[in-house]
Amino acid sequence: MIIRMTIQLGGTMRKRVFLGMLAGALSLFLMAGCGPEAGYGPDDIVTITGKFLDVDGEPLGNTEIGIWKLDPEGISLNNYWYPDPDDKELTEEDGTFRIRHKGEEYLWPNGTAKYIIITNIDSLDGPVTAVGFFVINQETEVPDIKLWDANAVHEIANDTVTFTWDGVEDVSGSAPDHYGFSSRLVYWALWQVKEVQSGFSLPTYLFQNKCTGWRVGAEFARANDSSYDWSYMSATTAEEGNLNLIPNSSHEVLSQGLGAYIPDHDTAFMKLTDQVFKVEEDFNAAHPEWVLLDLGDVKTINAVAVYGLFTNYAQPGNKQFEQFEVYVSSDTTDWGTADATTTQQDGYIRFEFDSVDGQYVKFQANEGSNIQIVWMREYAVFGPVATK
Repeated sequence: MIIRMTIQLGGTMRKRVFLGMLAGALSLFLMAGCGPEAGYGPDDIVTITGKFLDVDGEPLGNTEIGIWKLDPEGISLNNYWYPDPDDKELTEEDGTFRIRHKGEEYLWPNGTAKYIIITNIDSLDGPVTAVGFFVINQETEVPDIKLWDANAVHEIANDTVTFTWDGVEDVSGSAPDHYGFSSRLVYWALWQVKEVQSGFSLPTYLFQNKCTGWRVGAEFARANDSSYDWSYMSATTAEEGNLNLIPNSSHEVLSQGLGAYIPDHDTAFMKLTDQVFKVEEDFNAAHPEWVLLDLGDVKTINAVAVYGLFTNYAQPGNKQFEQFEVYVSSDTTDWGTADATTTQQDGYIRFEFDSVDGQYVKFQANEGSNIQIVWMREYAVFGPVATK
């Protein structure tokens, strides 16, 4: 069985912030109990060696590295959300490392090889390079693991922010199909874009005057089970003490601190609008078909954003999803036609439309769809800054 999964790493608050940097940038194929055949037995000594290099190609000495073994008894199932590394090592002064264990550490019960990740964990703000591979051989020499100096910068003009960086080719040897973008308040979940290229832009209002940092990553998938997956994360672009790295002046957040409602629940889900961008457990358990926001009175609205949406189907074999829709109304009985739509099913979604007046803002799938909302990190409604 092959499971496609995105690793989300963390632990204590500091570990969670740092290791969460790999989320969305290190998507791996985990072989659950049926990896490739290993060339050693459980009692053989398995050795893994390699070398870390800094952004200038110099040895990254005396640096802490973490090793994760993707075992369903640990990271992937029982301790999926906030695991510590299974092992830690310090590189030598020349940047090299050497890991020795009995083969049983890297074998499934049927004798096939497990998959491991090795990455530097010395800095919360990066840069970070991670390598993943199956431990097939008794002795493995990992190619040099070099950090990436992306020189990532952003510029703001007319309430639009443009992000640029140097390509990873000098480190990786080739260009990725695309880069991934992530921004943070505390967690790396303020706004994310899975596929971008240097020079892409976003409207500044999406960051809600809360961005404390951003970074980009590049992925390279292995060609076969004998080669390596690579994930390169840039250093975080941030300024000490600056809690609003991407200011906005064009839009006002109308939804902050207001309750969001879902079908068959009287509970107002306040965490969906608290600008923390973190999943709310009670909301996740409900799997609603729609989310409704009451602004308290009629406001002028011209944008809606959904942060960190994840969905699935109530009946997996009978998919009827066509689009997500946003409705704005002055009451809850006559919604009229949708003010904005998208065929995007998951992730970070923005809806922009001509200004419309209303008190209630509803986010839902098309009529007849059997899709469910599994989780949502934030639901935000915006209006022109003059709206009060």
